[in-house]
Amino acid sequence: MITPLWLLSATVFLSYWVLEGYHQSGVWQEPGWVKWVEYGIPFGAWLWMSDQFLILKAHFKKNPN
Repeated sequence: MITPLWLLSATVFLSYWVLEGYHQSGVWQEPGWVKWVEYGIPFGAWLWMSDQFLILKAHFKKNPN
């Protein structure tokens, strides 16, 4: 299961990836895929989980037992 702490540690790893490039070139430059990983994946996971939550909520509302 993906927890918020795993997502946080993944974004820290990506920060060091960008920092390494900064040390080599002297220019802070984020590749486009870094932003997708940092923001797109957590947002997509949030949407998926909220959709699943609504499906489960509707299911238990119909079948309370």
